[in-house]
Amino acid sequence: MDILKEYESSEDDSNEETSDDGNVLNTSVSVASERSAKEVTEEQNFDFFSLSSTDFHFQNNSSSLQSPENNYAFELSRNQEPSSSQTYKIEPFEHRAPEIQDTAVVDTQPYSVYRNKHRIKSKRHSEWSRQNTRPYMQLPNQDLQPYVSNKQKLTFVSYHKYTAKKPIGSDIFSTPTLIAANGDKQYSKLPKCIYMALNKAHAKSVTHVRWNIPMYSHLLLTSSFDNSVKIWDFVDFNTCISTIESHTNGVKDAKWSMCGRRILSGGFDKSVKLHDVQTGKCLESFQTSSSITCLQYHPTEPTLFLAGTYGSTIYCFDTTSGKVVNEYKGKFGEILDVAFLSNGSEFVSSSSIVGRDTANRTLMVWDFRAAAVVSNQLYHEKYTCPCLKVHPTENVFLAQSNANYIAIFSSKRPYKLNKFKRYESHKIEGYPIGFDYSPDGNTVASGSSDGCVYFYNYKTSKLIKKMLCYKDDVCIDVAYHPVLPGVMATCSWDGKLSVWQ
Repeated sequence: MDILKEYESSEDDSNEETSDDGNVLNTSVSVASERSAKEVTEEQNFDFFSLSSTDFHFQNNSSSLQSPENNYAFELSRNQEPSSSQTYKIEPFEHRAPEIQDTAVVDTQPYSVYRNKHRIKSKRHSEWSRQNTRPYMQLPNQDLQPYVSNKQKLTFVSYHKYTAKKPIGSDIFSTPTLIAANGDKQYSKLPKCIYMALNKAHAKSVTHVRWNIPMYSHLLLTSSFDNSVKIWDFVDFNTCISTIESHTNGVKDAKWSMCGRRILSGGFDKSVKLHDVQTGKCLESFQTSSSITCLQYHPTEPTLFLAGTYGSTIYCFDTTSGKVVNEYKGKFGEILDVAFLSNGSEFVSSSSIVGRDTANRTLMVWDFRAAAVVSNQLYHEKYTCPCLKVHPTENVFLAQSNANYIAIFSSKRPYKLNKFKRYESHKIEGYPIGFDYSPDGNTVASGSSDGCVYFYNYKTSKLIKKMLCYKDDVCIDVAYHPVLPGVMATCSWDGKLSVWQ
């Protein structure tokens, strides 16, 4: 208020000063020029901490009081003549505290509220990225890919309790970022620890476990003697996302189609059924005279597949017409497995009849078009071979033998057995135990009747590692992930399923 009184007194004195010709001089008041030395010394000795919040804003905004709009100063034009009746009145200024706009609000919400908000935001972001991420294989010319850290490129995302509770989207074939970031890399790496173990994945024995094609390799297939085929997602949901229960008896084998969106399954109900994974509907059913033991798609013609049976017959079906294209018959008993050679022009079959006069029927090479036997002098030992697989890069194929080793054969004529190298440390003991290659083919992994998985170096055939998977149980089948290095799935005779990384 002292400053306001000074303004009024200075303005009254300035109004009385006139020139000789009666013109009123410029009476503009300037607060800065009329300050006394006492006020200057007071500003120098200004104590900031002694002011209240109202006094602080008044002092801070004191510069705004010097503007003409605040009625502290007025100006008369020099060309205007004063009149005796003209009076001037200065209205006193009413001080009002300025409005504080940028006010810091102290949030007193507990830390749990912020934590829950962060989790909800991260869940929404993950759902958005899953819906907007296009398949990696459909973008061959794109240089920009979503960022994934080096640790996530080599392993699964750590299991989170909210992961299994996420809603399963309508499109289960959207490629996750983790799969897309590793699409071009293929190298061997051994699994170190378990990622997830399901002790009750199936009610009965699991016969096979298989990953989907690289584009949709987040999906895993398992077939079982409990009449069902289950599809699992171990990258996003960590749970079973679909179950096929159209078979009336145990399912012996199941395969992904070449496009990765259909499943071919066959079992002891003497039928082969083709299902759409997205809708779960049965698209086609193929009937045979005996139970189905094994299935195999043609490598170059995706509409053709082979079905081995218990009745010494191999059928070739066409999925478009639903008819039998060819039959391969003989007196060789149950067909244990089949595998294509030479880009589909030939295939090798394994049978269950073993004896003194039938040693030449254990492994047989067939001409696919002519349905004739090309060679039957491959394996002369009196042991069956429950699993056959062709190497991904070299011209050889491997056969799991009940003599507790894996034999190596040439995939070109005359299909000789390699007598100087084989993989032996695991045990079979009559179980239909399978094996698999790493994506680059440098490692061979095999199940065993003692519940372990044995890893061999492909070139030297030496044992690299022995990993215990199931105690007091049999490891029936193993499957290397086609994209993620060091990721592998295993299944047991008691219906257990495990994923390792």
